[in-house]
Amino acid sequence: MEDFLRIAWRNLSYHKARTALTLVGVIIGIAAVVALISLGNGLTAAVEDQLNSLGADKIIISPETGSSFGGPPTGPAVALTDKEVKVVEKVKGIEAAVPLLFKSLPVEYDDKTAQLSLLGFPTEDAVVFFQDVQRYEVAQGREFKDGEEGVIIIGSEVGNNFFDAEINIRDRINILGKDVTVIGIMEPTGAQDEDTAAYIDIETLRKVSNSGDEITFIFAKARGDPNEVALEVEAELFDLHDEELFVAFTTEQLIEQINSVFGILSFVLIGIAGISLVVAGFGILNTMLMSVIERTREIGIMKAIGATNHQILVMFLAESAIVGIIGGALGMVLGYVVSFSLSEIATQVLNTTLLISLDPFLIGFVMGFAAFVGILSGTYPAYRAAKLPPVEALRYE
Repeated sequence: MEDFLRIAWRNLSYHKARTALTLVGVIIGIAAVVALISLGNGLTAAVEDQLNSLGADKIIISPETGSSFGGPPTGPAVALTDKEVKVVEKVKGIEAAVPLLFKSLPVEYDDKTAQLSLLGFPTEDAVVFFQDVQRYEVAQGREFKDGEEGVIIIGSEVGNNFFDAEINIRDRINILGKDVTVIGIMEPTGAQDEDTAAYIDIETLRKVSNSGDEITFIFAKARGDPNEVALEVEAELFDLHDEELFVAFTTEQLIEQINSVFGILSFVLIGIAGISLVVAGFGILNTMLMSVIERTREIGIMKAIGATNHQILVMFLAESAIVGIIGGALGMVLGYVVSFSLSEIATQVLNTTLLISLDPFLIGFVMGFAAFVGILSGTYPAYRAAKLPPVEALRYE
């Protein structure tokens, strides 16, 4: 077999330009598949990591906007209010219910204005929220006090990412004309969207954003089976309005539905990327057919001195396999380079963290699939070369 590989490598090196162009097709196809899969897996892992940090006993109640989480809206959503919070708090199996309000508002500090993500909740529930969610730990300063208003805790990267000057404890920042005092700076979580957010009492956030008693989500802690408690919450909210306006998800259900949505999206994108692999396969097929035609006389000489059909077949299959394997290896490297680069861009520009990692299963699959594409594309040319009659091959000019 070593002799076949050496001969195959020599033959490919004789036509460097043609071999290189054939490799480009394989490299692009494999790189597209690797990049799409790794980016999809990285996004899924990042979302799972954030949801897992909430804990398995948590329930998130939100307006019903579609048939499933992440699905298209079926109509205008009805916002949650303090009335729904009181109903959820009374549900058997609910240990605590924290109303959360999300807003993205312009924030001014040191004569510079930046758009900042703000999460508001009642300060009397701060202990429940921060202690139950281990990611949220105050590194400098202090946590909220009960009933406290006009204060804010910022993420670890807020000062560095949004403003020219560092923000310190007791500094004041302005939100739509309202000055609030920084009482704490969060411990870095590693998630860019969390490290660049800020946490504020819900009443102040409602006033500056004119939100009334609006709530974005209700963050609840369950006793017992969270799935059963979530069903009970939905039933109580249905009784309140006589229609299904709100939905309750456990963190486990959220992870399952997100994986389902991302899985479908990844499948579609991989299918699109697979088209380039099909094109690459035809490129290998064309190269090998040209090689058979150009080397017809050489094949006749080899057969005349004793080479069998099987040996001719193996020699040409080795050439196509080498193209597939080399293209797969280079494409895999390029795909991961693209993935890590896009992950860094997403972190710096979009404040979105993608947990990209080297996947041994993906690497093995890609290398095997690339070799398969190469061998499959070279099968017909190899068979054609093996079946050439020696006499006719020797006559070929």
